[in-house]
Amino acid sequence: MKRLFALLCIVSVMLMGCSGGDGDADATPTPSKGQKYVAEEIAVLPDEELVEEGNLVTTDLQTNQQGEPALYSMKSEVDENGEEYIALVEYSLNSKSVWQTREFCKKALLERYRKETEHSLDIVKVVRGDDGNLYALMKISDPSTGYEKDAEKPYCAYSVLVIDEANNRFQEVKLQTAVTNEQGEEVDYAKEYDVIDFHVRENGTFFLVYSCSSAMWFDGTSGMQTSFCETIADSAFSKNVGYGESEIVYYSSSDKLFHVLDSDSLTVMSEFGKEIPEDNRGYDWFFDVDTSEWQMYAFNQSGLYRISEFGKKASASIISAPGNFDALADANIYDVMVDNKQQVYVLLRRPSEDSESYEESWEYGIVKYTIQK
Repeated sequence: MKRLFALLCIVSVMLMGCSGGDGDADATPTPSKGQKYVAEEIAVLPDEELVEEGNLVTTDLQTNQQGEPALYSMKSEVDENGEEYIALVEYSLNSKSVWQTREFCKKALLERYRKETEHSLDIVKVVRGDDGNLYALMKISDPSTGYEKDAEKPYCAYSVLVIDEANNRFQEVKLQTAVTNEQGEEVDYAKEYDVIDFHVRENGTFFLVYSCSSAMWFDGTSGMQTSFCETIADSAFSKNVGYGESEIVYYSSSDKLFHVLDSDSLTVMSEFGKEIPEDNRGYDWFFDVDTSEWQMYAFNQSGLYRISEFGKKASASIISAPGNFDALADANIYDVMVDNKQQVYVLLRRPSEDSESYEESWEYGIVKYTIQK
């Protein structure tokens, strides 16, 4: 019995040594244990719809209701009969890497646009909220105003369209974007600054970030402002961020570490990343979150990482094998999505096979990386 107990102790110590020596199950695995990812053929984007003059119409890779990769854009044109045509269009990629197209709110959007006789309307962001619903941020503006004598700023306001995908309609929630500053002056942020990020939390709260590194939270039903942050530390949202259940993660290029922000106050809670080799930290980072379990992933050319914890024990563990994503060195990555099987979808632009040394051409699409069994 003593001999058996001693043998078990030795095995236990060996197992602890394999996991990093401190018993941490989330420690970075050795490269030999990483999952090997293999790229499939690129699913080329429908150029005539999503690429204009060499630029993508949207660079936000979302999911549809089935969890498949999806891109959303507005289609606004006049058909061959002279009739106005406006719709929110979903381009989703099915399991066979075939693009499927679906239109939303054609009638409802046309009615809304026709009612706005004095101002122009534009959908600036479409997001799948943490609650699973689809939302569109609408900008209402009039470029012709604001340049007249005594006029201060052009008219500008924002609304959120809560999309009812099943019934092909939406509910509009107008946002209250004015605040009183420390000098007692009222400042309307919609008129003063551009929106650079838009997110919807699980409880339906709207979250807007402005180009001046300020942020606002809004009630999802009334559109009334519930909180305001005048200065975001480290200009965090000038980079890609990952939205967790109650925290926001971004990579700080100033100290070369990940920072964790509290979602309600935007104060720094903790930092991590020293467990990743510094050379691997130098690439641009992208984040995705499985909201069913609130598992966050971080991705760059060096690999796919799983983020564990968010407090003082936060860490990032690599789960891909070395060199799996080296082929992305020549690509421009726009966004990344990780599905519930840890398959990776990369929205990118890369040189096409038709490129010549004197005239480079590009192909735009999604490359899917699957785990080799």
